[in-house]
Amino acid sequence: MGETPPGHTMPANLPPQYHEVERKFREAKEPAEKLIFLREMFAVLPKHKGTDKLQADLKRRISKLQDSLQKSHRVGRRPYAFSIEREGAAQVVLLGPANSGKSSILKALTHAEPEVAAYPFTTRKPMPGMMIFEDIQIQLVDMPPIVEEGVEHWFPQLVRGANAGLIVVDATSPTLLEDIELVQKEMGRANIRLVGSAGENQLGNKIVSDSVTAARVATAPVRAPSSPVREAPNGEAKVPEAGAVKKTLVVANKVDLEFEPGNLALLEEYLEGGTTIVPFSALTGQGADALRSHVFEMLGLVRVYTKVPGKKPDLDRPFVLPRGSTILDVASLVHKDFAVSLRFARIWGTGVFDGQFVERDHIVKDKDVVELHI
Repeated sequence: MGETPPGHTMPANLPPQYHEVERKFREAKEPAEKLIFLREMFAVLPKHKGTDKLQADLKRRISKLQDSLQKSHRVGRRPYAFSIEREGAAQVVLLGPANSGKSSILKALTHAEPEVAAYPFTTRKPMPGMMIFEDIQIQLVDMPPIVEEGVEHWFPQLVRGANAGLIVVDATSPTLLEDIELVQKEMGRANIRLVGSAGENQLGNKIVSDSVTAARVATAPVRAPSSPVREAPNGEAKVPEAGAVKKTLVVANKVDLEFEPGNLALLEEYLEGGTTIVPFSALTGQGADALRSHVFEMLGLVRVYTKVPGKKPDLDRPFVLPRGSTILDVASLVHKDFAVSLRFARIWGTGVFDGQFVERDHIVKDKDVVELHI
């Protein structure tokens, strides 16, 4: 039998979404699954005087169930745990509140088929997809929505393991600033600081544009995070969680709909210099090329092609390295023994003449072609 739903006397005129989620709550068997549906019920519940008692009851049940799950974690009983194996050149997580359109963005940019609906919380577990940028692939991971009641215990670890993040917000939302602040606040509680795409120290304004639209660039404000704890591998002792810094872009989704143009100006003012704001429409594809390009730039990667002496370069499968890598780093990726036996290299690319001889410590640039000599 299902569990009794929250509230002894239900207010009239609750939306159909509430009753649908309530039905799923009744049928749920796992405590972690029940917690997901309780949070959904609170999210879709109309907030007015007539639902005050039901709101309080939902909050009480959410808090009680969270405490119960945390106690079970301490003795090693983890009801849910997700990990996404990193694929492609890098992994980028999609972070945002309910109904911001994260799943729609994943579907628009990759071949993934997430559930997309007009009601919130259709994403209950992380879903990956591969985004193509020119000749490489970047893995995007759609995460469950961030809510005021907190996130699942495994959520911060997935964010920590990613290379960077996209904060997705609804450009039409009247609570746009509150939405992005919620994402920053909840990640701060997990000791994860979200900073601008150029890093913490870059300030100033730039213009981000494609053939359709443009927005200014700004840096996310630095907020002092709390110092949470995490479980030790045995599930018993707890130790302080190390802090993490993640570069982020802000994706202002749903710009195909009517919205107040001042929303983006408010967002720029709130962010204060260094975080790229990319206007986007998951429905029409507006801003897709700009977003792909800015994700690649944020990740700080370079692509290097190799060639065998006397032959044409292999331009189909580049080696992908962090910006600032050297010829020696390229050689190590080609073959582990090359790093020892490499004598010199020839290079075709930016800032050099074709076929220039360079030493092992020469820093490579994006789309350089390298010929290794051992």
